[in-house]
Formats: sequence, structure tokens, C-alpha cells
Amino acid sequence: MQESLAKDKPQVEIRYCMGCGYFPQAAWIASEFYSEFSGTVALTLTPVEGGRLEILLDGKVLFDRLAQNGAFPNWNDLRQFRRAIRKSLPAPKTLQTVG
Repeated sequence: MQESLAKDKPQVEIRYCMGCGYFPQAAWIASEFYSEFSGTVALTLTPVEGGRLEILLDGKVLFDRLAQNGAFPNWNDLRQFRRAIRKSLPAPKTLQTVG
């Protein structure tokens, strides 16, 4: 049942190079997303190799450290990621009046 619930939500995946020591950056990004989107997105941390730090939303790359000449995301980047995640959320259901 948990698996089917996660498929109904936007999927945010943070891929980080464990051998490079990028877990703290990945955990910081994940905690920022979790504090805002807890329960509304499926958040996954995935260890990878090759010096990578990537953030994906529903399989689309929002950030790739290697494509950014080795730069890590900053607060402005995080703001843009949040905006993209917000746009991917379904519109809130409105209550209809009867009568």
C-alpha cells in the first residue's frame, strides 16, 4: 500500500556520491525539501559514484553538480527547486457547496 501511495506523489530523488563525502549536502537538501513538502512528495536519497550530486523531479534533472562545473547548490538554487516541486503538485481540491 505504501508503494502505491508514493506513486501518486511527485518523485524527488537526490543522488549523491558517497565516496566523495557528499552525504551532508544531500541530507541538507533533503531536510529542506522534507520541511516544506513532508507527505506531499516521495523523497529518495540514492548513493552513487563518480563525483555526482544530482536532484531529479519525476526523472527530470533539476540540478547536476558536474554540469555546473563542480558547484554545489546554493540557497537561490534551492528556491528554484522548491518552485519546480510546488508546480508539480496537484491543485488543491476545493469544497463544493450543496444546495
